[in-house]
Amino acid sequence: MFNQDVQIAFSLAVREAQRRHHEFLTTEHILYAMLFDDQGQEILRACGGDVDTLREDLELYFDQHLEAFEQTDEDMPEQTVGLQNVLQRTVTHMQSSGREEIGIGDILSAILEQEDCLAAQILQAEGLSRLDVLNYVSHGITKVPFQDVEPDQREPDEQTKQSPGGKPAKKINPLEAFTVNLLERGGNDVLIHYIDILRESVRDVKQRHPFKIHAWVVLPDHLHCVIELPDDDVDYSVRWRLIRMSFSKAIPKNERLSAIRKRRGERGIWQRRYWKHLIRDEADYRAHRDCVHINPLKHGLMGRAIDWPHSTCHGLVKSGAYPPDWAGGSEISLNYGDWFLFGAMPVGYYALRS
Repeated sequence: MFNQDVQIAFSLAVREAQRRHHEFLTTEHILYAMLFDDQGQEILRACGGDVDTLREDLELYFDQHLEAFEQTDEDMPEQTVGLQNVLQRTVTHMQSSGREEIGIGDILSAILEQEDCLAAQILQAEGLSRLDVLNYVSHGITKVPFQDVEPDQREPDEQTKQSPGGKPAKKINPLEAFTVNLLERGGNDVLIHYIDILRESVRDVKQRHPFKIHAWVVLPDHLHCVIELPDDDVDYSVRWRLIRMSFSKAIPKNERLSAIRKRRGERGIWQRRYWKHLIRDEADYRAHRDCVHINPLKHGLMGRAIDWPHSTCHGLVKSGAYPPDWAGGSEISLNYGDWFLFGAMPVGYYALRS
């Protein structure tokens, strides 16, 4: 009934409520979890929302308005009536429309339909409406155009950028999470087919332009990672450009090319842009590290994160940072009714994230 994206989001929301020692699982926890889901971010941005602002607003609410109780990380938070109403509304809409599963967009739509709900108010403050979500989910109609920015188009003084008030902005943390996609996704396995070439490309660039790898997962048509640059170095774009260039030059030229790429003499392998997120604190770091490693499970490639071979998850298990059964294994239930049974869901999620 609930698709895998929704199940993972609920699992992360529960873990986040446990981590913060919250007695109740609220609609705001669910929205917070969706901010770290690829599809959730896509929908919110298409509807005009700023994901980082939404995170900050929710974190401020958690810190200032939800009381932390003395309890263990294993104590199960209880659903609020408001959250139960949201879930019931999504089930009712699904049944009336004749569909078989509920997705992230359905949950967002139900949240925005809820009265006296802080999560809905936070979304509305960003200019989002239920109609915006439905238009995008059902018809692909965006409220605002997606930005198509080349990764190299970065302000030269990004590290010392001034805030709107004239004060220097906070120094950029050199730890960042990335998602890099192939141009042609779906049925394209070039990254794992030529995994040794990709590893060599990364190794070569890492030697010439040092960076530390905290998490890295290679999927058939895209990769996720968390990397850290040396102090006073924020030039991520040159590293990605060199990695992509090295990989592209080393594999056979058998991809389809658009007229524009042919005219420019470009390969048709990588998308020009990549998704980037600046890590803010330890909780944010753990959340992104975990979400990187859970991606093979999310895409249905394996039943357990540890079974995917192209992942740094193995090293974290070996070092003791993850338990052996992390993100997979035996079926578990989070006691939210017989319609909400998790199979092969994350068992040891430490914090919330995309």
